[in-house]
Amino acid sequence: VEGLAGLNGSLDGSLHIRNNSNLLSLHGLEGVEIVGKGEEKRSVWISGNSALLSVEGLAGLRGGLPGALRIVNNSNLLSLHGLEGVGNVGRAFGNSICIFDNGALLSVEGLAG
Repeated sequence: VEGLAGLNGSLDGSLHIRNNSNLLSLHGLEGVEIVGKGEEKRSVWISGNSALLSVEGLAGLRGGLPGALRIVNNSNLLSLHGLEGVGNVGRAFGNSICIFDNGALLSVEGLAG
């Protein structure tokens, strides 16, 4: 997503990064500081990115997410570092944070803020 490096500030809607089998990182999104939520009530949804190693490209996020955080089915994701700036998380369908089926993920330390 390095082609999005000029994207700065806030996104009115949600950020979905899904089903990109060759995506290694989220570098290029460092300038995004605020994410809104979409109709499905999620703010950040990262799913089905089998080569993704890191979410460090989201290190610019600050404050709260009005919707849920969903990180699922990213089999090579090693760490949640990059999400330290997220202070609180909203809800979607009874859940605030969903993290599952990330086989290489050993810790959620990046959410420690």
